[in-house]
Amino acid sequence: MTPDPHESSTGNEEAILALCLRDASVIHEAVSLGLSVDHFHDRGHRALWSGMILDVRRGATPDEAIIIDRHSRDVGPTKPWPDFSSMNSTVERLSNARVRRTNAVRYVEAILESARRRVAVSAAQAVLAMAREGVSTDQVVEELQ
Repeated sequence: MTPDPHESSTGNEEAILALCLRDASVIHEAVSLGLSVDHFHDRGHRALWSGMILDVRRGATPDEAIIIDRHSRDVGPTKPWPDFSSMNSTVERLSNARVRRTNAVRYVEAILESARRRVAVSAAQAVLAMAREGVSTDQVVEELQ
């Protein structure tokens, strides 16, 4: 069975976020490698990354208290976390993660690769849907370009 392209980046997403909590310079390095909020698959991770970027731009260093305070409004059925317990669990996992600073580039590269894979899978699914609907090959090719 092929690995789920969405699940494969979750560990790397948490790893880079955990490093950013420990060392704000990792945020600058990750951004310089091309990492942006759009590369994160998990909604909670996207929210955390956006907040960390905002903190750095304001001259602050992200920490657990800032994260919990900022994201307490991101809890609910249509939000990144369904309840406070889920949000606190995410922050606790990040705080307790056993990640290494020397692996930061690898974590970012894995997140970027997973994001590229999601785009490719989505495009392939669109092509298959078009084929099932009887769209002409010329139209399919035009859509892909």
